[in-house]
Amino acid sequence: MSKLARGADSINEGALRGAHPDADDRQVKAALKPRDRIEEMYAEDLAHSDRQTTILQRATSHVIAARQRQALYNFLAEHHEANDADRVALVERWSRGDPKARAEVAAVLNEAGLSEFSLEAEAVLDSLPTLLVLEQLQASKVARRERALAGLAFYRRMQTQGQALSSPKHAVESVLRLPEPE
Repeated sequence: MSKLARGADSINEGALRGAHPDADDRQVKAALKPRDRIEEMYAEDLAHSDRQTTILQRATSHVIAARQRQALYNFLAEHHEANDADRVALVERWSRGDPKARAEVAAVLNEAGLSEFSLEAEAVLDSLPTLLVLEQLQASKVARRERALAGLAFYRRMQTQGQALSSPKHAVESVLRLPEPE
């Protein structure tokens, strides 16, 4: 069981990182086409928040999957006649998607009137404290990403208005639109 527990309780950092975070950052920056250092700062903040949001989403999935493996092991320990090493091997094969292991687990669960959804539900319930923290962190990152987008849009609007205000044509138009004295 110790091998399974270690796998279930550790979060594989490589699995949580994006496959190519630098490429994703470059794509975000390319889409925004920053025109100066301030816009580049907004783009960097947006890319960072987006990357962190993705990591938190993957962490959530990993936590549930790990707890689901643990729930399966616990169920098998109570309902499946096998030694500990065989149960661990079955859980590992099942988690990798081995069709024979999936069928064997489905049969054992079915005998108890359960399904894989029962394991998932137990995993979510067992993980709620962790999932709530991950959700709060993710909400914070999403809010930061939205603020970066709004900040960039505001900055660009101000830049555009500033250029329009400084043009001679705008100065003439603004004088022509002055309200008449009362």
